[in-house]
Amino acid sequence: MPGVTADTVVVGTFMPLSGPAAAWGELAKGLNAYFTPVNEQGGVNGRKFKFIVEDDQYQPSRSVAAVKKLVEQDQVFALVAPVGTSNLTAVRDYLKQHGVPVVAYMNGATKFSEPVDPLLFAGLMSYKRGANLLVRYAVEALKITKLGVFYQNDDFGRDGLEGAKAAAAAMGAQIVAEVSYAPADVSVAAQALRLKEAGAEGVLIWSTVKHAALLMQEAQKIGYKPKWLASAVVTSPSLIELAGDAAQGAYFAAYSATVTDTDHPVVKEFLELYPKYEKTPITPTNLTGWAAARLFVEPVRRAGPDLTRESLIAALESMQDFQSLGPVTYTKDDHSGYKQGFIRQLQGQQFVRVSDWIPAE
Repeated sequence: MPGVTADTVVVGTFMPLSGPAAAWGELAKGLNAYFTPVNEQGGVNGRKFKFIVEDDQYQPSRSVAAVKKLVEQDQVFALVAPVGTSNLTAVRDYLKQHGVPVVAYMNGATKFSEPVDPLLFAGLMSYKRGANLLVRYAVEALKITKLGVFYQNDDFGRDGLEGAKAAAAAMGAQIVAEVSYAPADVSVAAQALRLKEAGAEGVLIWSTVKHAALLMQEAQKIGYKPKWLASAVVTSPSLIELAGDAAQGAYFAAYSATVTDTDHPVVKEFLELYPKYEKTPITPTNLTGWAAARLFVEPVRRAGPDLTRESLIAALESMQDFQSLGPVTYTKDDHSGYKQGFIRQLQGQQFVRVSDWIPAE
């Protein structure tokens, strides 16, 4: 079995350690900081983890080169927490050809989970489920019936749009405006005006943090004050810096604990152990990496001494409500992981939880 010896399991990943998306590379520190103490305690079933990270700079062509090296040269057993939708798309067929499982991939694109792919296990909630969560909260808690959608014109944004349309139809709400933008756009003034003129009482945001901030500021300039309902992707301290008070009161989809949830057992463990292995300042992304490594080590443990890719997949598919940063369930027919979530609201400098668990399906 590639990547498995009597005393070692070789695990690999690709992510941007450099370049414009390097913030996501902080995942690697969290992953490594989890594997290190596990190895110090003797590993799992007598095997220690050898963890290899390749920097693809968020460029799909580099992802291809990185994965070929990991599979052919390093002989990895599996990949854990690779970053990017287009990046995973670029290597998906190659990984399938070589039978390499991917655990906790870091995107929510529906095309990786519907229909189920035997080798791929999600690490984030699907964008469609996130949209369902927000629409349900808008209709049931905020009593909003007229919604607008502001979305990035790519797989990410269109997944959110389709999820919002399906949820609105099911819940009796109306989508009164579908407004897109391109990642290179530096102004979204026209989009803000269209949403206002359509009478959208609530606006679902499927965008980068930067474009969410631009939209909120433009709306403020024209006296437009809808309820903002944003993808979990936008839940970032940088939104507060970029949008100022225009972001106050906005709502965000959530499905996992973050570094400020200090009473959560996984967060508590992370805050206690992580600083012993990494000296850089803690970020929420470090925590996400830590949780992803934990989500990989558990099925390795469950698979027992006879570790194969088949036994790893069977162990993953046995995980029911596994307590990661939120409850994760994988079955033979569903590898999407997160099936329920909750809502946070920006209050001052904090993203405060304001709802109980809500079904996202």
